[in-house]
Amino acid sequence: MKNMRNMKIFSKLLLIVMAALLPLNGCSYRNNDLDQHKTWMDLHKISQKVDKATAGRKTRPSLLSAKKKTTLKKPPPGPDVRDLSSKEDTINPYLKSMTGQKPQEKTAGVAGEGVMLNFDNADIYEVIQVIAETLNISYIIDPAVKGTVNIRSGKKIPTNQLFVIFKKILNINGLDIRNEGDHYYIYVAGKPSPTAIYNKNQVGELKPSARLITQIVPIMHLSSADAEKLIKPYLSKHSVVYNLPDQNTLIISDFESQIIDALRILSRLDVSSLSSL
Repeated sequence: MKNMRNMKIFSKLLLIVMAALLPLNGCSYRNNDLDQHKTWMDLHKISQKVDKATAGRKTRPSLLSAKKKTTLKKPPPGPDVRDLSSKEDTINPYLKSMTGQKPQEKTAGVAGEGVMLNFDNADIYEVIQVIAETLNISYIIDPAVKGTVNIRSGKKIPTNQLFVIFKKILNINGLDIRNEGDHYYIYVAGKPSPTAIYNKNQVGELKPSARLITQIVPIMHLSSADAEKLIKPYLSKHSVVYNLPDQNTLIISDFESQIIDALRILSRLDVSSLSSL
């Protein structure tokens, strides 16, 4: 009987202990389950993660700046850029030799071998005869040749320059002369023919003389039409100017001295607008 009573008491105690332990196990299970399936945000943990991320980024800007320095250290090669501050770029390079030239001045006569030419309203036939005899040349005159000559030389004209003067006298009277082998032919010409043609790179070779020449002049900063209008007043009435607008170039035929005067003026006008800055 005693044993039975003791067993009942032990069973009751065991049940009481188990009843006391069951709620504790249920709470721990719920807590673990809640940690895994919770729907709220743990602000403390998020703040820790943000602090770690910002701490890791502190080194990145320096790396990026180093990359920029290496990549932007030298700019990529590009097209050549002209220095617009250079004065040489503002003037016509073909007329550069004319910019420093001064207007032609008369020089005093010098003694030496030569001839004096003094004619007042002289008939052109008489002048031709005198000069041709001095030059020792044979000639044929066209019957249509007419005119009078007025010339007075202040000094003796060298014999080696006399033919150039002779040709200019003829040109002024609307005449011209050409070599036909053993003699010269003097004739009426609508426009006198040049004795030489100078290309664009030979402008600097021009010398004051009475020769009739042709000069090719590229225009750089003006239009060729405007350049033609500007130089016309400085050329003789016997001049011929051909305008080539496609090449922006002028071809000028006139007496060499007249062309020099015209190009000297043109060299000061055919300049870039940057020259005034």
